[in-house]
Amino acid sequence: YLSCKEGEKYLVYFPKNGSVLLDLTKHKGKFNLQWLNTTNGEMTPSVVIEGSELLHLEPPEEEGFFAIILK
Repeated sequence: YLSCKEGEKYLVYFPKNGSVLLDLTKHKGKFNLQWLNTTNGEMTPSVVIEGSELLHLEPPEEEGFFAIILK
């Protein structure tokens, strides 16, 4: 599942394990990525990623994660 304001913020929900390619090729600059665990509410530390490319997203564990990507 995906909700976004293209080029600014993205929220990708992974109810189960899997992966997604997010197309950021039209959006230059840096984004911050964090994972939210829906089971315990914990968030991973923020990681800086580059726009202008395809981003491969795969949750850190099997179930119940949101990928939060902000410019």
